Amino acid sequence: MQTSMTLTVTATGGGLTGATFVPPQCPLGNSAATRGGPEALVLAAGANVVPAPPGAIGYIICPPIPSANAKIVNDTGAGSTGITFSSSPVMGQVTNPNLYINSAASETCTVQWF
Repeated sequence: MQTSMTLTVTATGGGLTGATFVPPQCPLGNSAATRGGPEALVLAAGANVVPAPPGAIGYIICPPIPSANAKIVNDTGAGSTGITFSSSPVMGQVTNPNLYINSAASETCTVQWF
């Protein structure tokens, strides 16, 4: 079932002196998103290959709270430094058919594809 999703990001604080900053790329819409709600992302310790659904242009991964488990996500596999995260959500663009997540321990996160 095809789902239309729109992501809007608003950043405040951190030197913005009372102003609200909305990145020029937002809202980000994808009328070809293929999945509706968040889904479980079960990670094993070590390297994990996560296929992106067809039509996905981005993702948000939310670790369980609390989580001290170090994770690195990238979309190119070997040779990429990726984005390191543990307890904070991470958001990225889908540019390849797979995400690669290296996890220090097994853990179940939540992923929202858009």
